[in-house]
This record gives sequence, structure tokens and C-alpha cells, in this order.
Amino acid sequence: AAQDGQYLIYAICNSEPLVRWCLSHGARVSYPDADPNLNPPLTEVIATRGTVAILKLVLEHGAELGRRTLHRAVEGAASSSSLERRGPKMELVRFLVEELKVDINLMDVPDGEQRPNHWGTPMAYAVPVRQGTADQGATVVEYLLKNGADPRIKDCWGMFDVYGLAERMKNEKVMEVLRHFEAPKAT
Repeated sequence: AAQDGQYLIYAICNSEPLVRWCLSHGARVSYPDADPNLNPPLTEVIATRGTVAILKLVLEHGAELGRRTLHRAVEGAASSSSLERRGPKMELVRFLVEELKVDINLMDVPDGEQRPNHWGTPMAYAVPVRQGTADQGATVVEYLLKNGADPRIKDCWGMFDVYGLAERMKNEKVMEVLRHFEAPKAT
């Protein structure tokens, strides 16, 4: 059920048939006057709970990618409790990176802004996952590194890059991936 102030399509965005029904009955896919804390861009919510098919559907209906759409897809893939559950979430990450060409190093806030619970680049969202996840986000981090993600970019507070965040969160599996990664030389 939708929470107070939340649009119905946000509550059902993990069900393609329900999203189709809502769209066929006039549901909007963007809410420019909505409180971004209560109703972030729909594509960000779908990146967390939906599928590539649902994301494509709302994009076809005029939805725009939110600043943290890739961040949320990475977070969803990294926090999956099993490899089987991670599959559809990794498909979203791949779709955003390979097909839509979303900036793999995009900060989650505009330059100069600082917000709580904003970790920085999409890769940073793979790090603070709970114990018991499939591999603590290591597979997602490895994929992002292979596709050009830069682990040296610091968060909006200027405190932690992915190396520091992984160390702070004691994420051993991500730290292992980072140890084997050779950062590209600065030009």
C-alpha cells in the first residue's frame, strides 16, 4: 500500500502488470512538485525494486532518469541476499551502464551540495551492505571497475573514496577486489 503522500505507482513499481495498468489509466511518471525525500524520481525507486522491463516501460512514457538511478540499482544488486536474487538487479546495472550510458562516476548530489546518506559515486553504494549478502557487493564493484568506475572519487563531504568507505565499513570482500584493481594512471 502507498504510504501517506506517496503516489500509487511508487508502491507497485515492482510489478510490471500493475505498472502497465496504472499507465493505461493515466498515471504520471514524473512529479516535479513532489517532495524529493518522500517521492524521489520514479526511476530511482524502480532501480531499487523493479526490473529492466519496468524501467524501459516508464522511460517510454516520459520518465527521466533520476540522479541516483544507477546508484540505487547498484545498491540493490549489492545487497541481494543470494546470487539468484541479484541477477535481475545486475541486469538493471548493466542496462543503465551499457545501453543508456549513464555516467558511471556521477556524484549523487550536484557539486557543492552535501546531504546525509549520500555516499558519492554509484560504486560507493555497493560498499555499505550488511553481512549475509551474496558477496558483500564485490561482484558489483568488480563490474563497475571493469567499466571505468573510479574508486578514488570522494563523497560529497570530501571524506571517503570507495577505498576508505570499504575500510570503514569493514567490507573485506570489496577491499579484496580493490587490492587487485590497478587504478588508471592520471593523464
